[in-house]
Amino acid sequence: MESKKEQHIYEVTAEVDNSIINEWENWIAEHVREIVALDDGNIFSKGVINKLNNSLLGQEEKSTTSTYVIQYTSVNETSITTYIQKHAPNLRKGAASFGDKLKTSRRLLVEFKTISNPPQTKNFGYVF
Repeated sequence: MESKKEQHIYEVTAEVDNSIINEWENWIAEHVREIVALDDGNIFSKGVINKLNNSLLGQEEKSTTSTYVIQYTSVNETSITTYIQKHAPNLRKGAASFGDKLKTSRRLLVEFKTISNPPQTKNFGYVF
């Protein structure tokens, strides 16, 4: 059986007061670029900024805040430890400038299993 490398995702959830949303969106895009570029790109291979949209689920959104989930894909298992110990304390100072209008939480996800559709071709359907 072939061994697959585990994928590690460092995830930050941000609840942002709508009164600062434009300023925060500009800041977070630059912040994510800065984090992905750390140590010449040897900590995270990419960063993805997701915005929560419950209206697609039929849930009405009348809130004074917006929620974002930022996911950083690590280059390897030890790179997240390097980020947390070497870079995170200094980089989190930028978020402090938003005061109580920004609340964040963090977690680490480890890929458990990926399930994909079998490959298909236009003429023959599934390819085995």
